Amino acid sequence: MSNPEPRPALRRAADATVHPAAPHLAALRAELPPKPKGKGAKGASHVPFPGDGDKAVDLVVPLPKAMRKQLKARAAELGYTPEEAAFHLLRVWLDG
Repeated sequence: MSNPEPRPALRRAADATVHPAAPHLAALRAELPPKPKGKGAKGASHVPFPGDGDKAVDLVVPLPKAMRKQLKARAAELGYTPEEAAFHLLRVWLDG
């Protein structure tokens, strides 16, 4: 078993306030899978959840308005809704 080196629990920001020293997620990159081309309108969009019988739950994440706009624009470029894009990004991040 490896013995990782301890990390600091807090870090000092540029404005001299102290924040938790969580790993920076900006270094993690994830690509959205290409959205399959459908045969016409199918009604309400369905996000395929992994596993059979998994129950979908709501996850509320406060975002700055500028970030929400970026997510919405990038998702639209790829043919996704912002919710589908967030689902895929979270799934990629959890899978490692």
